[in-house]
Amino acid sequence: MATAPPVPWDWIYWTYWAGPPYSDFSKGPLCQYVGKNEAVFRCPSDDVMSHSIVPGTTEVPQGPFRFSYILNPMAPVERYACCISGQQCRLASVRRPSEKILLIEGNELTMVDGVWVPPPAFGSFPNDLGDRHDRVNGQHSLGRGNVVFVDTHVEFVEPSYVHDPLHYVP
Repeated sequence: MATAPPVPWDWIYWTYWAGPPYSDFSKGPLCQYVGKNEAVFRCPSDDVMSHSIVPGTTEVPQGPFRFSYILNPMAPVERYACCISGQQCRLASVRRPSEKILLIEGNELTMVDGVWVPPPAFGSFPNDLGDRHDRVNGQHSLGRGNVVFVDTHVEFVEPSYVHDPLHYVP
């Protein structure tokens, strides 16, 4: 996520306007675990430069989020400032980690930063599941999308799965 102003515990650095280290993707906290290749955070089928900024948001910078995945704000990732940080937890306390969502592949029409806002929206709008792999004739269909679970396995799931609090509340 890119907090404005940036903070050291953001899970991904992408704010080119903020200057080092926040403008340097390779300095992001997850790079020490997955490498410094930005492609790891992008779906090959996602044109990340086409991500829109949702009208009426206060996101800074007003430019596209260059990655395909967004983090469950209740996930066991160390952060201080987030939309619902009071519900974050420790990894060991996640019940049924094979059913709990860590990341979702985001919908490019609602991607504004690195944080997923599960419906019903805790903010003013939802960041929803991307359906780029399950579209009919290239049109958004509210179809299935990819989800990474706390135990690190990946599944192709229906939107109803990601909208169910049993799957995103640790």
